[in-house]
Amino acid sequence: MSDVDPARASGAPPPVFDSPKAYTLALGDSLGFGHQSARIASDLADGTYVPDSYPGYVVPLEQLVETKTQRDQTVVNYACPGETTDSMIAGPCAFAQTVLGLGYPRALHNDYSGSQLSAAVAFLRAHRGKVAPVTVSIGANDLLALADGCQQDMTCVAQGLPAVLEGLDRRLSRILGGLRTAAPDTEILVLTLYNPIYFVAPGSGALVGQVNAVLAAVARRHRARPVDGFAAINLGIPGDETASLCTFTLLCTAEADIHPSDAGYARLAEAFWLASGYQRLTRHPHAHSHA
Repeated sequence: MSDVDPARASGAPPPVFDSPKAYTLALGDSLGFGHQSARIASDLADGTYVPDSYPGYVVPLEQLVETKTQRDQTVVNYACPGETTDSMIAGPCAFAQTVLGLGYPRALHNDYSGSQLSAAVAFLRAHRGKVAPVTVSIGANDLLALADGCQQDMTCVAQGLPAVLEGLDRRLSRILGGLRTAAPDTEILVLTLYNPIYFVAPGSGALVGQVNAVLAAVARRHRARPVDGFAAINLGIPGDETASLCTFTLLCTAEADIHPSDAGYARLAEAFWLASGYQRLTRHPHAHSHA
């Protein structure tokens, strides 16, 4: 088994390494937000909803970085539950406007107007050299829209997948291109998908693999680092995908929620940490960026 980096083997430039800076910027969808459906429904019903109750993987990752590298960080989180690659570009964040027929706004971790991509680019430009890492989780809702439209029929999904892959490639390239232009030297980490429809759609893992190949390829083109969400969640307990999903997502609860459990979000934080390359800073505490 080769240890050659696929980006280097293909002649593509290596991913950017940038040691942790004053800010970490979290972008994307419900995974970046830290969404858990039953918790949010309960909090909204009893009036106790606050975004800080949803640390997701972002806060555990910040804690890992701070503890292991001795570098203090401030989190800025623009992630928007329900976001697709299209809505991330076009805006606004529907979750922050009116969501699921509830008829009133729900606050994000950090508010912004317009599109999430525009807000992220503006933040990076206003804080040049002060942001790393940038974490991105986007694309799951693009695939779920197809699966839901097909009522989880895998033949239908397979037929519709090429158009979804083309759209993902084009729009994610626009997103990462915008981020990279605004922050040429910033480390960007891009989460690939786990498979939340494993139970209802046997054989769906191969299709998720095709999506992940596109996400990883686009990430590498923009010198970003892919983060293996499938290994973290679906393969978290070796040899038992069912047990993995029941442990690291909320699929086996009464709500059959596809979002990660607290343990699952912690697993994703560890996956981001492993992909970051920041382990070198624990061995060499005075190392600096762009190594």
